[in-house]
Amino acid sequence: MIWKEMLMRTLYITRENSVLHKYDNGLVLKKQGRKIESISLLNIHTIVLRGNIRLTSNAAELILENGI
Repeated sequence: MIWKEMLMRTLYITRENSVLHKYDNGLVLKKQGRKIESISLLNIHTIVLRGNIRLTSNAAELILENGI
C-alpha cells in the first residue's frame, strides 16, 4: 500500500517485498518486477519505509541528493 499525506509531504511505503528504484528524476516501486507506482519527489520531504522494502543504491542516492 502507498499513500501520500499532502500536508506533511510524507510518502509512506508499506508494500511488502517490494523494491524502490530510481527512474529519471523520480522513483518507481516494483514488486516481482512489475511496476506498482511512479513517484515524483517534487513535494516530498520525508519517506517512511515500513516492512520488507528494498532500496536500490541509485534510489538512495537520488533521495539524498534531493535532501529527503
